[in-house]
Amino acid sequence: MSTRQTSRITAVVIVVLLAVIAALGAGIVTAHLGASTLASVKAGGAVFVGIAGLGTAIATFLFSPPPPSSSSSSFAADPAVSRPQASPHPSCRADGPREETMTA
Repeated sequence: MSTRQTSRITAVVIVVLLAVIAALGAGIVTAHLGASTLASVKAGGAVFVGIAGLGTAIATFLFSPPPPSSSSSSFAADPAVSRPQASPHPSCRADGPREETMTA
């Protein structure tokens, strides 16, 4: 497993754990302030969804793969690899078009 993939998994785990802690805290605070059990559960759920969604969006932004560059291709970056050059059209040659004679 690559380091990039390991850091992505770690970021998701941390985000979910923080969301759970924040949701429990919100539920406890709303229950302590005298809200009903259903209201406390709703508040905890809303906080969990909000924190997990925002944290996942931030982690996706931070750990997104870099955009491909034109020089990242191994074929283009390797100077040892030679590409065959197409011969130019006869009328575009530097010495001009060749006179071709037809033989019978």
